[in-house]
Amino acid sequence: MDERDNRVRALREIVDRFPSIAEFARRYDLDATYMSQLLNGHRSMGEKTARNLEQKLGLARGAFDAVQTQRQANGQSQRQTLGPNVEPGPRIAGYVPLISWVAAGVWTPIAESEEVEAWLPSPHPLSPRAFALRVRGISMEPLFQAGDIIFVDPEAAADHKRYVVVRLDDEAEATFKQLIIEGPRRYLKALNPAWPDPIIEINGDCTLIGVAVGKWVSL
Repeated sequence: MDERDNRVRALREIVDRFPSIAEFARRYDLDATYMSQLLNGHRSMGEKTARNLEQKLGLARGAFDAVQTQRQANGQSQRQTLGPNVEPGPRIAGYVPLISWVAAGVWTPIAESEEVEAWLPSPHPLSPRAFALRVRGISMEPLFQAGDIIFVDPEAAADHKRYVVVRLDDEAEATFKQLIIEGPRRYLKALNPAWPDPIIEINGDCTLIGVAVGKWVSL
C-alpha cells in the first residue's frame, strides 16, 4: 500500500465517526461528492489535497502521512504505528470547533467558518452542535483553571450539579458555572469560594447554551 492509500485510510477513520459522508462534509464545509470520490478511490489524495484537508480538519501539517494503520497478524485488530517510544492515544471520536465566548453566546453551527479558532479532537462522541471554549478567569477554580479547554455539548442534559455554559439576558457573552437545581429553583454557582456572589439565582433570565462534558488541559 503506497503513501496515498495510507492517507485515504487515515481520512476514512475520521469520516467513519460520522453518520455519513454527507454529514462529515457538512460539518467541515467540504464537498460531499468530492469526499466520496476520494474515499472510494475515484480521485487520488495527493500532497496538496492532504495538506488542505489537514488544515480544514484542524490537524497538524503532515498528520495524514505520520500515522499509518497496520493490521495485526490475525487480520482482526488494528494499531497505529507512530514511531519509537510512542504509544497510540485514545481513539478520536470526532472534532469540535474552538470558539470565543462572544461567539458561544450566539452559537449555531452555521457560523462555524467565521468563528472557529481551531478544530480539536474529542475522544468521546459528541453531537454535531458541540464546540470548545478556553476557560477564562478564576471563578471556577480549582477544578477549572484559566487556559483549560472545555468541550460543550448543547444536546447534553443539564442536570443538577452539571457544569453549564449560559448567556444571561443582559450580557453579550456566555459564562461558565455549575448548575444547582432545588425543586423549581435554579442557581448558577462559581466553584471558587472566594468569588464575589458565588451563587446567583436565575429566573428565566438566561439561555442555556450547553453542558460541559469534558476538559483538555495544556501542559
